[in-house]
Amino acid sequence: MSTEPAQAAYEFKDFVPLIAALVGGLVGAVGGNLLKYHLDTKHSERSRDEQAKILSDSLRGEIKSLRDQMKTFERAVSGYIGSINKRIEEAGESDWTEGMRHDLKYFTEIDSPIYNASIGRIGLLWNLLSKEVVEFYADLEALKRFSQRTVSSPKPDVFDRRAGIFLREVESMKEEATVISARLLAFSKGDPYPGKRQGRQKHLFKEM
Repeated sequence: MSTEPAQAAYEFKDFVPLIAALVGGLVGAVGGNLLKYHLDTKHSERSRDEQAKILSDSLRGEIKSLRDQMKTFERAVSGYIGSINKRIEEAGESDWTEGMRHDLKYFTEIDSPIYNASIGRIGLLWNLLSKEVVEFYADLEALKRFSQRTVSSPKPDVFDRRAGIFLREVESMKEEATVISARLLAFSKGDPYPGKRQGRQKHLFKEM
């Protein structure tokens, strides 16, 4: 019987095709996963763009609606202030504010359901546009609180002064709503970023 060690049934070279196949499969799998990741990323980017456009269009519709509501209160308060002297003569100083108090209290009921449901996604917009949108809605809430203070003003002269401030703020916010609506439309259309602009004039600081 031979005492030489038995020759290995298989040599390394015999495994080369298998190793090549395994490596090739691994590379293919990794490449496929990378391609899938790339496609998923592209899909995510498209989805983000679509979500941003839907958000922009929805906010633009809501802001235009808010602007129309502010126009209604603007006309009411403007007409009221323009007829103060007549009201005093006809109704007497004790109750000449009651009609306007009744109308103005409904300003606090203006609602912003789209913005409230989308606060966590505002960042999908341009950075500056996001800031402008957030500031617009924050100013609206401040004006709603101020309208409550105006309605509860105990003296007619205080009510008159606050109604004047309310009117100027509504006029300013109405113009701001027009500008933001235009910027939201530009965003939805994919227009170039319009850049910074001067902020609107605010009238509540000395009263809030």
